[in-house]
Amino acid sequence: MDTAISNKGHLSRAFTRLWHKKIAVACLIAILLIYFMGIFAPLIAPYGYNEQDYQSIRE
Repeated sequence: MDTAISNKGHLSRAFTRLWHKKIAVACLIAILLIYFMGIFAPLIAPYGYNEQDYQSIRE
């Protein structure tokens, strides 16, 4: 009788289970997207929220 013993760790098994659930992967991608938008916010929007010129917006 041949019994295969898996040498995968807990983290590897967790990621395997995660990748089989499409909704979980979509949520993970959304969370990572928001996270990276926060990190790169100074590059995306170089002006701060208090540096807006409302007079030029009205023109």
